[in-house]
Amino acid sequence: MSVQFAYGSYTSQVAEVEVAADGSVKVKRIVCALDCGMYVNPDTIEAQVQGGTLFGLTAALHGSITFKDGRVEQSNFDNYLPMRIDEVPVVETHLIKNAEAPGGVGEAPTAIVSAAVTNAIFAATGKRVRSLPIDTNGRSRRVQPIGEGLNRPERAARILFLFQASSDWSRYSDILWAAMMTSTLFLACIFCISSVM
Repeated sequence: MSVQFAYGSYTSQVAEVEVAADGSVKVKRIVCALDCGMYVNPDTIEAQVQGGTLFGLTAALHGSITFKDGRVEQSNFDNYLPMRIDEVPVVETHLIKNAEAPGGVGEAPTAIVSAAVTNAIFAATGKRVRSLPIDTNGRSRRVQPIGEGLNRPERAARILFLFQASSDWSRYSDILWAAMMTSTLFLACIFCISSVM
């Protein structure tokens, strides 16, 4: 789960992931609850949430930027892959109705989806993911595969990570904040690099 207040909106996401014995990860579903104040068109908000979630999820799963001879190796979508249709999880959006002032919508899910996914992986495996992009194939670039050392009976775990009680928030808040900031900074770097090219 991940929670944030940004752009005048409260946003929370819960990720359902599948972690296989070899450490490969598949994101099955993302559920987003959003309190953006008073709204006029809920369909547009749902589309913004879906687009922002998939943009952030692409960065979290595929967003590796590498350098060779002082230059960025990724130059276009042939070697910087966006999510493909067969990888896209179901994204559910639940809007909170109220009469508060309107807040922002489009950017919020982009920053928090990586925290929701990495916390779901932790719930499934007991192992923290400390760097992005997440090694979804079980072949580690920087760390060992996520499922390695997993000694649970359900080696292929399908976990819906649920936030249990408000008292747990203090335990997870630093991790959620760090993951959120890492995702945001990573996306900012991508924008800076692409604007220079």
